[in-house]
Parts: sequence; structure tokens; C-alpha cells
Amino acid sequence: MDLLFFIILLLLSTNESFENNIDVHNSVNYQSLDITSLFGYSVKIYSDSISPPSLLIGAPRSEGSPFVPRTGNVFSCSVSNSSFCIPLNFTKLNAPNERRQDTAEVGEYIAERKDNMWLGVSIETNLNGHIITCGHRYVNTGNGDNLYMHGQCHFLSGLNSSSDILQPCKSCNLYAYYQCLAGLGLNIDSDGLAPLIGTPGAKQFTGEVFYGRNFESCSSQFSPENFDPNENGEDALFGFSITRGRLINRNYEDIISSMPRYNYLYGGIAIFRNESGLISNTLIISGEHFGAYFGHSLITSDIDGDGIDEIIVGLPNYSSNLLSEVGLVQIFFYSSVLSGFTNITLHHPDPIDFARFGYSLANLGDINKVGGAEFAIGAPFGSHSGIVYIFTWSSIHSFPILYQKVDSNSLSSVRNISSFGSSISPGLDVDGNNYEDILIGAPQSSNAILMHTFPVIYLDSLFSFNTEHIYTRNSDTCDISLNGIGLEPVCFQLIFSLSFFGKSTPKNANVSLDILLDKILFQRSYRFRVYFVRENEKVNILRIPNFIIGQGEPKIIISELVYVESNPIDLFTPVEFHASVFESNLNNSSDYFKDVKILGDTSFSKTLEIRNVNCGADNICESDLVITGNISFSQDRLRTVDYQYFIVNEVKHVVLNFSISNKKEEALSPIFSLHLPPALYFNRILDQEFRIHNETTFLNDSSLILIDLAPSLVRDEFIFITIILSSSKSAYQFDNIIIRFSVKSINYENPSLLFDNSGVFIVPVKRSAILQLQAFLQTDQVYYNKSNPFDISSIHSSTLQSIGNEVTHSYSLNNLKSSDVSRIRINFHWPLGNISSNMFLLYLVSLQYDSTSAVVRCDEKYFNYLNLSSHDHPINAKESIRSTNTYRLFKRDTSPLSNYIDCDSHPDYYVVFSCHVFNLSASQGIKFTVKSRVFEPTLIALSPIPVDWQISTKVSMDIVEAGIDFISTIPVNKKIFLVTYISPQDISLTYFVLQWYHIIPIILSVSIPFVLFIVIFIALYVCGFFKIKKRGRIDMHTATDEEFEEETTNLNVISNPD
Repeated sequence: MDLLFFIILLLLSTNESFENNIDVHNSVNYQSLDITSLFGYSVKIYSDSISPPSLLIGAPRSEGSPFVPRTGNVFSCSVSNSSFCIPLNFTKLNAPNERRQDTAEVGEYIAERKDNMWLGVSIETNLNGHIITCGHRYVNTGNGDNLYMHGQCHFLSGLNSSSDILQPCKSCNLYAYYQCLAGLGLNIDSDGLAPLIGTPGAKQFTGEVFYGRNFESCSSQFSPENFDPNENGEDALFGFSITRGRLINRNYEDIISSMPRYNYLYGGIAIFRNESGLISNTLIISGEHFGAYFGHSLITSDIDGDGIDEIIVGLPNYSSNLLSEVGLVQIFFYSSVLSGFTNITLHHPDPIDFARFGYSLANLGDINKVGGAEFAIGAPFGSHSGIVYIFTWSSIHSFPILYQKVDSNSLSSVRNISSFGSSISPGLDVDGNNYEDILIGAPQSSNAILMHTFPVIYLDSLFSFNTEHIYTRNSDTCDISLNGIGLEPVCFQLIFSLSFFGKSTPKNANVSLDILLDKILFQRSYRFRVYFVRENEKVNILRIPNFIIGQGEPKIIISELVYVESNPIDLFTPVEFHASVFESNLNNSSDYFKDVKILGDTSFSKTLEIRNVNCGADNICESDLVITGNISFSQDRLRTVDYQYFIVNEVKHVVLNFSISNKKEEALSPIFSLHLPPALYFNRILDQEFRIHNETTFLNDSSLILIDLAPSLVRDEFIFITIILSSSKSAYQFDNIIIRFSVKSINYENPSLLFDNSGVFIVPVKRSAILQLQAFLQTDQVYYNKSNPFDISSIHSSTLQSIGNEVTHSYSLNNLKSSDVSRIRINFHWPLGNISSNMFLLYLVSLQYDSTSAVVRCDEKYFNYLNLSSHDHPINAKESIRSTNTYRLFKRDTSPLSNYIDCDSHPDYYVVFSCHVFNLSASQGIKFTVKSRVFEPTLIALSPIPVDWQISTKVSMDIVEAGIDFISTIPVNKKIFLVTYISPQDISLTYFVLQWYHIIPIILSVSIPFVLFIVIFIALYVCGFFKIKKRGRIDMHTATDEEFEEETTNLNVISNPD
């Protein structure tokens, strides 16, 4: 029998939902018209044995009489009418301040000051109807010359009786007790004979606690002087908060007083032991947090239900490392083993700055009737307007847990409330349902809020069956008809009964509930293995409305046959039977709850395991699963391609076909496993429905696919499955695609896994790349002396950067296929020298490239011309420039090698260096340029004259990617000629030798026009066509670069190549 206890909160006279059983949506608001009266500064629920309960609400700043303003007062408010509040009858409160005659001086003086006395700053009551309240700012004047803020308390024996005035400091030494502040701390005993009145201002704020009601002499007080020889209690404010509790002995109440400023502002509490009715020794508990005001609030409560009270202490000024005055609460438990106290700490559930969690505390009593007592903690500035947190003891955690949060912003009865939770009354029943209700003050907005607590019942449920397990065959069967088809499924009996019990609840309750079969599998896959039959159809949910259950008497709610699917989808997961209770309709009988609402679902469950008996005489299924499969590839729309490789970025899908069969006894719940590499991920299964689990195995960085094939696979039965996988670019990391698969089954009696068959597909990874390299050259102008372009000796520049022609080599590299290429090497063959008698070198000057992804890097060791080498012969460029016999294409005194110098036929005359292109994506390209210069350059022809020599460069390319095999590439081995003949139709970069016979036509072409020009000029001058004007001085004018270029356009014959 399963006994599952769930709290169901039956909320009366409302259609709203509540948090637990405190009604925050139908709270009752009491408010003073005087917003400055601090109405709600102290609150108590009052009850005696005669009159109905009422609410006592202190307003210490309320108006008094016309004679004495702002005395403060305590109001008695009706529980049933929030607008009816009347002040209590306090002796002499409304009379004028007392006047006395000074016999020595023969004069009259004012003996007291009741204005601003803050009556109602504290209120205490007991169940016998006694009331005590105080005004800590009441002033005695002595002989009229001084003001002594002794404070004053009023004791009432009943709600309608007059008060007795209590002034504990009046008979004491005026100097030591000039500012007692009596009544800030206050407590009353059960018979009202020995109230405790705290005077935290006595003796220069060391503080004392007065005991009893007779203060004719300054005696019967507790003082730190009795237990603090080290004077740590100086300025301690002893008596700020006072309470009683059975801390050690259940038969006697101990007295506890707080000292918020004790021990240099760490605070503390003093415990006065009551042994055999006599106050004996004192225990001190010191605070641990500086300036936290340890003991600002103080109560005792038996929160864990063991018969011994715990001490609950508020530290509202506690600040954490991050928040200021967020507040804290500590709970102290007495340990008889340790003969001392241990403590636990409650932090603010919603911490914010200045929330003051722990500002007020209250013992609410057992509001949920489960044993122990709930307690409330006020945070009057939490959420800015105030929150009250209610905690209950958890026996599972041995720690208080949050039971309910009452946020002032959620109250329906009041708006614009402030400091909600500054005061909280101990719980007391006001509506007669034997459940403690709660009164909470919000003095800054002059409010007090009454909240009712609703009864609680506990449900006791029982699921019972006529079988211990569910069998799928060879068990009891039943004849049924489903849609006209007769069946004989396995069946068994289900019985569910329900009852309730609770305190102060009726004998019967009206509930509605759902019965759900196979909840786990239904939630997971919306399929089920067991079912009810209703109207010739399978159902797995039954709704039972408005069922009457009794208190303490189990009532059978359902007794039904449950049927088992002949071939259930899952034989491992237990079948869960689930009952869920929800709110009922109204019932007009007086024995039933009316307008019943249930907070939250109340659920009950029972599980049964599935057993199979078709595994031979030994009941152990020994299966023999066989799996075969094939793999194919698809480019698009699952049209397979006959590839022998996995081609990256061309294969979009991988198609796996498997055939699974069983050769022996029944295989129970066969599971197909598929391990996929990162290059592939699961897409779907074609044309079949299987239960699929997909998870990542981090150890081998692969994905594991688990597929539940069937509930069972009998002998000679086949299952065919087609799985579609999708590919990703991560396949670049591997040389092979490896797919592992297996099929296994499990036996109930022997639950070890049986790996009946497994296999693996290993497919080589190939890349498809076709690389296209294009190249062309472009030369810049030669550098020369602009002022004297015919001065051959001035061609050479004095700086290295401006020596010779600059040649721009432009390249375009494109990847025309589907696979990315991570590294491509391009080899450049450049000539070492020219065909003149002087040596020159081509060398790399700079590199530029344009691409969004690919990167170009060249071998740096070949960038500098000083490091160029010709095979095994190193070259020092500076020396070779001056040399006439080292590494020339032909020598001065010998015949040329040939008219055409080719890099393949004369490799010694060339240097080879490489550039690398990284990460060239599929269908992408990159453009880059390299620049070279010519050492010891020759002049450029001024007219198209055939050139004797032609020199070529070559560029080759290969793929450099370790461990990667490409299906196809186009090798690049192109020759680019640097020298051709010059003609108006075909102008290209030209290097040639300026010999003596080349200079003759140049001299003639220049001198003849010049001589003719001089002759014509002289003739015209002689004939008087123009005259030279003489001036006083000669202007020297230097042509600008633009003017010079305009005049020398005919000299610049180098242009861009085709």
C-alpha cells in the first residue's frame, strides 16, 4: 500500500488560486485617515474567553485630546468590519498633563509630558485577555526643572477595562534612569502577573529589564551588571526586545532579552535560565556580525515540533559584501549533548539593498497542521514596499524552507502601501476555522492587513492490482471487441481508492480526478502499452468527476480491467499508473466543502514491470541477431551516385540500408546503435517510425544514435531500416569516414547487454579541386634623370628603392570545384641576370592580395635579393652587380648562348622561390600581386628596334596538404615571356642591350632635327620675324614635373602590356 500525503488547500468562498493556504487575494485592509499616525506600528490579534476576536493596532503618532497632542493610542478593530476601530480606554491619557505644587518654592509646575509619548509603540496580549502597551517617550519632569524620558506602560485586564499605569523607572535614581525608554521591549506572561518591560536607555543606555507590575521600589530587574563583569554590556541597549520560551526544560519558561549594541556593536542575547521556577544562571550568545543590530527582533518557537523552543533572532542591519542592510535571521537550537546552542542562518530569499530582512518576527503557530510551527519574517523594504516571508520546518532537509511569500504588491485590498511587514502579530484564529490567521502592519502608510488561513486536508491513496507483473503473453486473457473485431488480450484488475483526513474539516469532500495509464511512455511518445476499453475503443485516460470521499475511510473510486497490447513498443520501462486530483464542482450539502478549489495538482502513482514468458523453459532469451548493410552517397534529393569515395562538399547525404533478423529465441527490445563521426549527423529514417535517442559521446567525439527497433523480434523475423545522414565540412579533419553500427537485445531475468552483431563502414575521404592560375605582367616607368634624359650615367639611382624598373606580376587563382584547399604552393622561376654585359637581378619587393578568406604567404628567406641563390651557387647581389664574369647569360668576349634564354633549358640562370595560398574555399578565388625590380637596368628604346634576346619566367603550382588525397587537379606550368619585340601593335615589357650601333640612329634622329631647327631659327631672326628683348635681369625658370612630362611625352615609349 502506497501512502502518499499531499496538502490540498480547500479555499472557501472564492474562485481565486492561492499560494499554500494563506489568502493574499482576499486580504482585509485597515487604514487610518491620519497618514502620519504610524497606524500599524504594532499589531496583535486579541482573543479572550468571552468576546469575539478583535484586532489591536498601535498608532504611536495619533492625535490625543485637545489638551495633549500626539499622545499615540491603540485601537481595537472589528474582524468583520474594517472601518470600525475604536481607541482603548487608557487612564488619564486624554487629560491635561498633571500639575503639582512645589511646597518649597510655593509654586505650581507641570509634572509630566504626555504629548509625543508614542503610546502603542509596543503591544502584548495573552489568551486570558490581558493587554499591556507602552509609550517609551513619556516624560517625568521631577520637580519641574528637568525632563526624564522614563516611559510609561498601561496594563488592561480586558478589552473594555480601564488601564493601570506602570512606570518602572519612576522610583529609581533619577540620574541613572533619566532616559529609560520603558516599553520598547515588552512581553507578557500567561496570567498577566509578571510582564517584562525593557528599559534599554537605563544607566546610560546599558539597559535593564523590569519584572512584574509593582514598581514602588526600584527592584525586580535584570541587568547586564549581573552577568557582565567585563563591561561589554555598556551601551548595549539591554531590553530592546524580550521574549519567553521553553528552551531547555519543557516545564519551565526561560527569559531572553536582546542587546543589539552589546560587545562593541556585535550585539548579543542574554538567556536567564528558569530551573524549578527560579531564575538562576545566565547564558550569553554573542553576535557575529558588526553593526547588524543582532536582536532587533526576537521570538521563540518550536519550529521542528520536538517540544523545545528555538530562539529566532533578527539582524535587519546586516550587510553583505555586495548589499547594504539586506538583513539576516539566525535560529539557535539547544543541544543537550553539547550543553549549549548551535545555530543556522536564513538569508534573504530576494536580496536587495536596505530590505531589512529580519526587522520583525512572529510565531504563527501550526498553520498547515503538519506539526511544528511556522514563523514569519518581515522585510519592510523588500520590493520597496515590503514583503513577509513565511517559513516552515522541513524534516527531510532538517532546515526551514520557504512556505509562502506575501508580497505587498500582490495584495488586492490595498494600493500605495509602504513598510509592509514592519510588525507581525502571532497567529491566532479569528474566523472560527481553527486555523491561525495573520495580521501585518505597514506603519509608513498607516495600514494593517488581515489575511485569513484556510483549512488543510491530507489525501491517502491506494493502487492495487491482482498481479505483481505485467505479462505480454501466456497469462490471463479477456474477450473483448474493438471496432467489431474480437480480441483476447492479456488483462488484469486495477483498483484505486482515496480517502482524506485533516483537522477542523468536514466528514466528506467532493473531488474530481483523472486516471492515466502508462504516464511515462505517453508523455514521451503519446503511445501506450496498456489501455481501458470504452465504447469499443482503446483509451488510456479516465476522468471521474464529483466523487465523494470520506475522512479516514478509504473509498474505492475505480475498479477496472486493464488490457495489454499484444506487441508493446517498450518492454523495459515500467508502466506507471497515475491519478491526479483537481478541483470539483460545487456541492450544496452542508457536510461538504462549498466552493472548493484545490491549489495545484495532487498526484499519486504506482508502477508495474513488464515480464515476457516466451524465452524457453529457462526463461532466458538467447537471441542471435544478424545485421547486414550497405552505404551509398547522394548529391541532392537522395539520388544516389556511384562514388567509391566520400567527396567533401559534393556528397550531401549518406544513405545507409540495413537488414536485421533473428536466428534464435525471441530478442527482447532490440536496440540498433549507430556511431557517427563528426563529419556526419543524423537526418531521418525513411518511411518508418522508431523511437530514437540522439546523444553525444565526448570520449571519442562522435554522435551516438540509439533506435528502438521493436518491442521484440521473434525467430526468422526481419526488420529493414533506411537511415539518411547529412554531411558537414568537418570531414576535412579525417582521411576516412568511419561509421560503426551494432544491434543488441536485453533479457529481463538476465539484464546484461548482449551484443549480437556489429559492423563498420570505412570510406576514404577525397577532395575535388580544380585550380586555375592566371598571370600577367605590368611594368612601371624607368627611373632616369629628367633634367638630362640622354645622360646614360645618371640612370643609376643612389638609393636601393629607386634602382631600375619595377615589374608588377599579377596572379589570379581560382578553385573551380567543390572542396576547400587548405594550402597551395606556387613556384616562381625568375632570371638571375640580363643579356647585357652587366649583371642584374629580379627580386621580390612587396606582396599584396585581395581575398575574404584565403591568405598568401611567401618564403621570407627569398624575399631579399641578398639571399637569392642559383641551385647550389649562392649569390651576393652587391658583388654580382659589379662583377662582369659571374652569372651572366653571356659573357663580354664570347658569343651569346642563343637569342632565346629559356628557364627549362638554362636552369642555372634562374632562381626559384615559392608563395603559399592558405584556405582557398570551394568556388572561391584570390588575386595577389608581387613586385620585382631590376638591378643595373638598361635604357628603354626610343623607337621600336628589334631586340636580340628574350628571357622568360615560369610559374608552377601544386597542392601541399599532408595526408590529403585530391581526386583531380589541373597542374599549372606556364611560361610568361618577359621580352618580346616592340611594335605599335604589340607592346610588352622589354629588356635589351644598348650597343654602340644602337646609339647611332638615336644620335642622328636627335641631332639632324636640332641642326635644322638652329638653321631655321637663325634665318628667321636675321629676317626680323622676332626680336630678343633685353631686360635688366635674367629670370631663371625651372620646369615643373607636369610641364616636363608634357614636353617629353614622345620619350616615354613603355606602356601596359596587352
